[in-house]
Parts: sequence; C-alpha cells; structure tokens
Amino acid sequence: MRPLFPFRTTRFHPAAALLAALPALLMPAGHAQTPTHIKGAQSQQLPARPLSINATVFPDAYVGLPFRIGIQATGGAGNALMSISGNVPDGLTTQTGAETFAIGGIPTTSGTFNFTIAALDANGVSVSHNFSINVLAVRPFVNPPAVVITLNDVFHANDGTLAFEPLMITDPESFHAADTASVVVAVGISPSTVPVGTYNTLYPSTTFSAVGNTVTVTYTQSGAAPTGMAFTTVSGHPYLYGVPSVVGSFPFTITAKDSLHTSVQPYTLIVQKASQTISFGTLPTPTYGNPPFSLSPTATSGLTVSIAPPVGFVSGSNPYTILAAGLATFTGTQAGNTNYTAAPSVQANVVISPATLSVTATSYSRVFDQPNPALHYTFGAFAYSDNASVVSGTPFINTIASPLSTAANSPFTISVSTGSLSAANYIFSLQSGTLTITPAPQTISFYPLPALAQGSAAFALSARASSGLAVTYTVTGPASISNNALTVTGSGLVSVIANQSGNANYSSASAITRSFTAP
Repeated sequence: MRPLFPFRTTRFHPAAALLAALPALLMPAGHAQTPTHIKGAQSQQLPARPLSINATVFPDAYVGLPFRIGIQATGGAGNALMSISGNVPDGLTTQTGAETFAIGGIPTTSGTFNFTIAALDANGVSVSHNFSINVLAVRPFVNPPAVVITLNDVFHANDGTLAFEPLMITDPESFHAADTASVVVAVGISPSTVPVGTYNTLYPSTTFSAVGNTVTVTYTQSGAAPTGMAFTTVSGHPYLYGVPSVVGSFPFTITAKDSLHTSVQPYTLIVQKASQTISFGTLPTPTYGNPPFSLSPTATSGLTVSIAPPVGFVSGSNPYTILAAGLATFTGTQAGNTNYTAAPSVQANVVISPATLSVTATSYSRVFDQPNPALHYTFGAFAYSDNASVVSGTPFINTIASPLSTAANSPFTISVSTGSLSAANYIFSLQSGTLTITPAPQTISFYPLPALAQGSAAFALSARASSGLAVTYTVTGPASISNNALTVTGSGLVSVIANQSGNANYSSASAITRSFTAP
C-alpha cells in the first residue's frame, strides 16, 4: 500500500527530536561544548572577547499563534546579566538565563512593540540593543501551508512510540503515517477560543480567520449570538460584536472551507454576570434636634440597595429619627440577581453633630456701696423633649465688681465659663451678663436752730449728709451765712435750707429747712 504522502519514509517524531536537541539549544551560541580543563595538561586562559548582544531581527508574530525567540550575550567577563526595558507584546513573557534571554508566549494584541535588551558582565561592562516585534492581527496565507494531521488510529514515530493526539507540523517529509492511520489535511481557524463576555458591557469584538489555507476561504457560522450581540462579516471574515443583555453559555460554530479543505471550530461564548458597586452619594450632616434624615444609596446596576442601620435605629425606617449625637454607621448591600453579582458592601458614616445649648449669666442691678448679689445662670432651649436633667455640673460665674466699684464705671461684665458642665448631646454657648451699679440714696440730718437775735454771735450750722458729702446752705429772712455760720441781721422769720445734690455714686438728697423768728 502506498504511503499517504509522497515523502521519504524515515520514521521521526518531532517531540523526541526536540528533547534530543535541547542540550544544544540551551547552550549559548558561540560556546563550544568542550571541557575547560584537560587532564594532565595545563589549562590555557583565553583572552576575553568584548561583551556583545546578537542583534537578531525578530520575525513577525501573530495574534493567537505561539511565538518564541531567544537573545544571547557573548564575550565579557563571567556570565552576563540580561535585562529588558520597554514594551513587550501582550501575552508574551520573558525568561532570563546565564547570558540568554527568551521571549515567548501567545500574543493577544496587534501592533509594533519596541524594547531594549541589555547585558551587564562581572566587570560592570554593559551593552544594549534595541529590538522590535511586529504582531499582526491575521496570519497571511502561506504555501505550502502548515497542516493538521488528525489520527483516527495510531501514528508510529521513528523511536517506536505511539502518538494519538493531533500534531501541527510544517515539514511533511519528516513524518510517516502507518497504513492503518487516517490522515486529513485541513485549514485551521483562529482564535481557538473567544473572550468571555460581561452582561451589559461592550464585548471585545472578535474576528475569525483561517490559517494554513492555500486559496480563498469561505466561512459559515451556525448557532445564535446572545441577545444584544450579533455576527456580521468584515472584509470577508466572521465578526462577533455587541453588548450582551443576557447571562449564560452560548455555543456556536465557525466553518472555514477552501477548495481542498474544511475546518470546523466549535466555540462557547460565556456571558458572565456584571459586577456592581454601591454609592451613598453626598451624606447628610444632621444635628441633634433636627428632623429625621434620609439616605439614598444607589447601585450601578440600578437595583435597590438595602440599608442596615446601626443599633438603636429602626431598620427599614428611612428616613431615620435622630437618637443621639455622634457617629452612626449605615451599611449598604445589594445581593445581585441573574444579571449582576452581589455588590461589595459599603459603609456610610453619618456624623450627627451635638446641639448648641446656651448658658447665659443672669444680669443684675444694685446700688453703690452694696454687696454683689448671688450670681446665677439660665439655660436656653433644649432639643426635642430634653430638659436641664440631661446636663450635669455647673458653670463658673464671676464679675470684677466690688461693693466700692463706682457707678461711673458701670456696667460690669458677669462672665460665665463651662466649669463642670457636661451633656452628651450638647455643646455650650456661653453668654455673659451685666452688673449695673446705680447711685445710692442719701439723707440729710439737720437739727432745729435756736431762736437767735440780732447781735448774737454767729451760729455754726451742723447739717450732715448720710453719704458724707458736704451740705450746702441757703437762707431767707434777716440773716446771712458765711463759712457755714449763720448771723442774724434783723428781726423777723429766718429760714435755713440744707441741700446735698449728690454725685456719680449718690443721688441728690431731699432738702431740709429749719426756721425761727428773730426778736
């Protein structure tokens, strides 16, 4: 029976060949696999070569297809330390060894990526070289193509092992299929899987492309896209796009066919629940004594947010009646539904300020030269139904006025300070009072006068004011006064009037009149 491919029949297995070649592949280029010392002979120290990096031009990479390439440092002292800076294509990772640097993986984003690889030897000498990788979105059609061999029976490699899985190969002459094998050559389809979608979120649009074909490819698609999404054709390629509005698993199939081959690629599009977050927005800033306050949290999903209030508040009673001043922590939750995951709980710290309670020193008035009255205070309006019982302690009240403080300097401040006052839900507003000093009253003591006659000696007048202020005299009738002494100058009715008009500290006294008839 003829072999299925007209190529030589050497039995060969690529995995075995790769394992056999690994030691040579891992050995840095430019290093011979010879011992550094020869038994019985003195080792010879070779001159060091300058440190350098092999300036490889990277081949193009393709989104969704494996890519790997290595960079080597040669020369210098010791094993050079390799490092990289710049932008490496998404999906590729780096691996560093002694004087070697590898970049590999499966690119996920197209574009040109520029980066720099540097080497530093044991003497501190460094070199660097700039590289770039072009990642193309669609692999161009090639001829001869890479082919996929699907084995329905067994495949015999040249090392005698058996292989049952499909293999991607590029050199058909390296393989020999047994007579019992069924070999099918077909185009491949990229990508092999589709991104996961998220409910109510723009899907990362996906283009499906054939790889390994030899001529023009036609595509067919079966299976429905989820609600909110659709399949269309862009430049001849199937294109999946949209905003999914339903959660679940949605199978579909893309078939690629050229003139010789057909490839069928099944897919399952997973649309996952969307995440959501909670915001309480601007929080109220209530004060003890205010009316009830409301909270209005929202979720990005639009679903209703549940509020768990702190101890003392009634659950589900939004708006909330204020119970005390202080910090009240409310917790918002949203359990999610068929389209949204549960939101992380969020706490809202509402600061309830204490009410202001006025403490006012009582104002007083007293007359000059009297002791100060006992000083008192009054409270202003309380919040809600509170009264003075919610306050403990007393304020400190004081004035600098003394009994001899003059009315001229009145009024005097009666100051008030917190003292030992305390209240859980109040702060205190301290209001001073005043002490007003008024002039004191005074009286005149003026004894009756004797009946003096003309020619009598001058009579000293002795009226006294209770304030101690000087008394002045006026006289009517046949008499005169000089230096507070009365002299009768004729016969008739004589009247002497004693007066004290007062000052800043005393009011005027009532005048006193004393009379007699001179013979």
